[in-house]
Amino acid sequence: RPVRSALGGLAALAAAAIVFTVATRDPEDPRSVALVVVAFAVLVAALAVRVQAGPAPRRSRRRAIAPAVVRRGVLAGLVAGGLAFLRVIDGLTPITAAFLVLAFLAAEYVLSARGVRSRR
Repeated sequence: RPVRSALGGLAALAAAAIVFTVATRDPEDPRSVALVVVAFAVLVAALAVRVQAGPAPRRSRRRAIAPAVVRRGVLAGLVAGGLAFLRVIDGLTPITAAFLVLAFLAAEYVLSARGVRSRR
């Protein structure tokens, strides 16, 4: 439960940073734009991990969040942040978006592959 509540707190903090920055800062300031992009990536990553981890167990036994779930959540946040960054610099096209998403899908495929046991 502590990790799941920390993910909720992290998501809330990232959302608050986005709202505060958009409401109070100049949208032309590169630091403000960078803060919003990074906070958006963190928000997506935290929510992705929280959704993939599923509900907290009802019993007293704690079920840890699998490392693969954390990895996939971080990859989702990186993809979202990369797409947002490309949008900010006017580099987001269907081709660049496809390359970015396919690169992260390939990385996930390689990272999730299980090792083959040798018969020796």
